[in-house]
Amino acid sequence: MERNAKDSTYQEEQSRWREALYRLASAAFLEEPTDEQLVTQIETARAALAEEGSWELPCEQQLLTHLASLDESDADLGRRVRSEYAELFIGPRPPKAPLYESMYRGCPRRLLTQVTRQVRDTYESCGFTVAKRNRIPDDHIGYELEFAANLCAREALAWEEDRVEEAVSWQSMRHEFLEEHVSQWIGGFASAVELAEGGYFGPWARFAQGIIEADVETGVGQDDCAQGGEAR
Repeated sequence: MERNAKDSTYQEEQSRWREALYRLASAAFLEEPTDEQLVTQIETARAALAEEGSWELPCEQQLLTHLASLDESDADLGRRVRSEYAELFIGPRPPKAPLYESMYRGCPRRLLTQVTRQVRDTYESCGFTVAKRNRIPDDHIGYELEFAANLCAREALAWEEDRVEEAVSWQSMRHEFLEEHVSQWIGGFASAVELAEGGYFGPWARFAQGIIEADVETGVGQDDCAQGGEAR
């Protein structure tokens, strides 16, 4: 029996939806937002909420509500957000919520540990290279989320072109990476941001945590669904 084309379309749509979420979360932590980007975020969030659509994940609506509540006419908004970014993630004083997996796992907790090497090896096995290789450690949360987004994009293309086994392979690889790496520390990272009273970045951290945990939770079911749709 041939695989139902509707199943393939659904899988492709889910992959592209997750890709968009991961890219959104990745961008939030890779660089501090400009004034123009903040205004765009606020306007986009308000427009999305005005449509009164439904969201698959609670963290989506929670993030939109947070962004929509910001005052784009506040001339000091950008400065405060960028100051928060520096205090939380960069320094010059020790960051309150480091952006790197190695700072939350293992002992001692420091940069550039075996965890970082493992993450880089996983990237390289998929032909993925971070933008600032050898300048920013590979286990930066922004890069890990970007990697997940890239795996979603490859999976979506495979579904679109009816390459079922390849699609399932990319999907399984993403779930394995999330389970072995990102999900192991995203909760600690989000808690650190909130404990440091990250007014702007707290909801972004919980958004990232929400999409990762939902992806991990549905991983087995998605794989089963995908495999069940293959030709018999």
